Amino acid sequence: MPNIYTPSLNLITTSQRERKIGLRFPMSYTSEGGVMSKSFDRELILQNARQLILTRPGERVMYPDFGIGLDRFLFEPITSALIEEMEGLIRGQFSRYEPRLVIRSLSFGKDPDAQAKASENSKVFIRLHLGFTDEFFDDQLMEVVVQ
Repeated sequence: MPNIYTPSLNLITTSQRERKIGLRFPMSYTSEGGVMSKSFDRELILQNARQLILTRPGERVMYPDFGIGLDRFLFEPITSALIEEMEGLIRGQFSRYEPRLVIRSLSFGKDPDAQAKASENSKVFIRLHLGFTDEFFDDQLMEVVVQ
């Protein structure tokens, strides 16, 4: 008779590798009615990248430096020094907290409509071309808008 207090765990493997499994954020109800829905593999890694981009430093318990905190740049004038600071911050945080991703390219651009409107409330577009360190996944293009 199996011991009911010692759960047996079977690793789920695909193509001779272990699957990456984690909680889905934001938390949502599963089809079975639970709140612990899961993310797998590529989806999990991209979800973690989104969390890294959207989290402010100090928001995450036990990780006070986690997060990029792009919202602190919202009302700053868009200069080359600001873009250089944002690039250094993004690259540094990704290398520290998301080693499963490699930034293949990182580019910044201003809102093309802002120049036509002569508006000071312009948007900055951040385009990340992310590569996975796991060769089983294709690269991903991610865009972030700071306005």
